[in-house]
Amino acid sequence: MIGDFEHSGPRHLARRVNRTLVGIMVSSFAAGAFSALNAQEQVPRDAAAAMQAPAKAGDARLLPLPSNWTDRLKVNGDVRIRGEYTEKEDDPSRERMRLRARLWLDAMISDNLKAVIGLATGDGDPASSNQTMDDAFSRKPIRLDLAYIDWRPGFAPGLALDAGKMRNPCLVVDDLIWDTDVTPEGLALGYKRGFGPVELIANAMAFWVDERHKVMEKMDGGAAQSTDADTLLYTGQLGFKYKPCDTAHVLVAGSYYHYQNMAGYQTLCDGTMSYGNSTVSPGGSADKYYLYEYRIWEGMAELGLTCPLTGLPVRLYGNFVKNADPDSDNAGFMAGIRFNNASEANTFAVDYNYSRLEKDAVVGAFTDRDRWGGGTDGQGHKVRGTYMLAKNLALDVTVFLDESAISGEG
Repeated sequence: MIGDFEHSGPRHLARRVNRTLVGIMVSSFAAGAFSALNAQEQVPRDAAAAMQAPAKAGDARLLPLPSNWTDRLKVNGDVRIRGEYTEKEDDPSRERMRLRARLWLDAMISDNLKAVIGLATGDGDPASSNQTMDDAFSRKPIRLDLAYIDWRPGFAPGLALDAGKMRNPCLVVDDLIWDTDVTPEGLALGYKRGFGPVELIANAMAFWVDERHKVMEKMDGGAAQSTDADTLLYTGQLGFKYKPCDTAHVLVAGSYYHYQNMAGYQTLCDGTMSYGNSTVSPGGSADKYYLYEYRIWEGMAELGLTCPLTGLPVRLYGNFVKNADPDSDNAGFMAGIRFNNASEANTFAVDYNYSRLEKDAVVGAFTDRDRWGGGTDGQGHKVRGTYMLAKNLALDVTVFLDESAISGEG
């Protein structure tokens, strides 16, 4: 890099960032609504006797319903209401109420082809569907969250191809690299095959991140230049899952994330924000440009078992990431443990993890927005408890005890 540049900020002492989230969520509402309505309306009159007749052993289709397009639709979604309290060193504390609503429609085109469309609240941030309750009861925006095709070719069992704006297809054991709200756009090829108790998992993905040709945003010598070198993300993953019995499993996997055209290009999502990454600014302007490329290696592992003392399921998980381009502030990790699974009414789950993400370990625009305020350049603890008040109704409390701006710390 040459020219009149300024760094995104000086090295400074870490700042404490503590956050408490309390939320209540209704999930899986309206599932199968169209199919249920269709079943009630389309039962033929001459089938009434069959409905009253006792079932015969081995008879799986006493009442075949006529084929109809609504039989192939599945509607699902969730609504979450959340209160947040944040304490940040040297800043006033903040309280706010937020909501998130998501609605998905799955349409089975054929036995192995599905189209998915999803809508969600949010302000356009790819890593958050939360909407703050603000602006005097104003209408809140709804945006396209999903729009993809899922094909499972019959000639290759275990193979799956997704194309469009999709649920994140990357194999993950936690949210160190990806916020759970991120829905990538592009192509994803996945393959799973069992060999006795061992399952092979392989993924290959190509995501379109940003069309750089649309603006003059490549920095060289302090001057902007037009470019047609778009930013893409190529990802490969290989993993093995060993399941010796129904109550235990071991997963080990590795990933490689290769971002194309990052160094010298304007930051993603908001060109004036670094999201923790190292950036430069021409002539002290508000615009920020990445200082490094992102060639990220990841190793992950997960152990699932049943606790012999309580009989409850326990999951140990963790991963390590390193960006091969910069020489420092380029690594991160997470380690955690989860007790039980909150699924049915009056069940609970408790999760704890500790994470550290150095400044240029990963792309900060896509990381968890709640941990140390979002982005990279932070470390801290997360404790989460979930209790199912009723079926599909959960109460969730999450506490973050974090530090931000850890660059240069050992």
